[in-house]
Amino acid sequence: MPLDLTFFPQWKFVHVDYVGQATVGDIVRGYSDMMAHPEAGQLRFAINDMRGLEGLNVFYDGMMHMATTVSSDAAQRPEPLALAIVAHQRNMMPILTDYCARVARAGTARCGLFSDIPAAVDWLGLSHAVLDLRRPGGRRIADPLSSQSSTLKALREPPDPADGGHRQRS
Repeated sequence: MPLDLTFFPQWKFVHVDYVGQATVGDIVRGYSDMMAHPEAGQLRFAINDMRGLEGLNVFYDGMMHMATTVSSDAAQRPEPLALAIVAHQRNMMPILTDYCARVARAGTARCGLFSDIPAAVDWLGLSHAVLDLRRPGGRRIADPLSSQSSTLKALREPPDPADGGHRQRS
C-alpha cells in the first residue's frame, strides 16, 4: 500500500505519508487502518502528506463517498477533527479541493488543502515543534522526500521507539 501511518499520541496527531501511486481503495484501507489503531479515538489532527505521490488514480464519486464517511465518523467523535492535506501536484488539486469542501460542508470536521507542511501545521493550530517529529527512518515530518526509492527504503526500516507509534504499510 502506498501510504504509511505514524501516530503521535502526545499531540493527538497522525501523519499519513503517501508515496508512489494511490487509489481510492488504498485511501479507504489506510483510513480503516487508522480507525482501527488504539489511538484513533483520541486523534484530533491529521496531516495527509501527499508530497511523495506520483499519481492519484481515483474517481470522483469514490472520493466524495470517502469524504462523506470521514464527516460521518467525525460527528461521532468527542472532540472536533481537523484534517490537512499537503500536496503540490496541480493535477490533484481539483479533486482534493472538492474532497475538502465535502468534508467541511458537513460541519463535523475541518479540512484544508496546503502546498507545504508548515502552513498545514499553522492551520491545524499545532505547535511548530511537530515539524521536528521524526518518521520511521529518521525523516522529520517537515522534510521533503529526497526520492521515492530512498523513501521506500526508509519506510521499511524499523521505527525508533523514541519516535511516534508506527503502523507500517507496504
